[in-house]
Amino acid sequence: MYVLIVIIFILGYAAIAFEDPLKLNKPASALITGVLYWTIYMLQSEFADIVNEELLHHLGEVATIFLITIVMIAVVKQGISLLRGVGGLILFIIVLMSAIRIYKMIRK
Repeated sequence: MYVLIVIIFILGYAAIAFEDPLKLNKPASALITGVLYWTIYMLQSEFADIVNEELLHHLGEVATIFLITIVMIAVVKQGISLLRGVGGLILFIIVLMSAIRIYKMIRK
């Protein structure tokens, strides 16, 4: 399993490095590589529950990053001052992290 994951990593890295000659898109190559990692890891793992929990954790982290990015783009597009935008983003992150911490406490 680990040899296959290393091979996929090398192929994915090469696809990203040789983006221009191969006419490939970096985000698409990275996304496909990540999907292949998780697919192989889930199919070959003995502990499906733990892997599922790890996958949900990472998907939550990625979703948080996307959400913060979208909020930041909206703030910049609306022309709000940088200081006010960063303050709002920090407040948003604090609220989001507090909600995640409360959810984890309730879940246990």
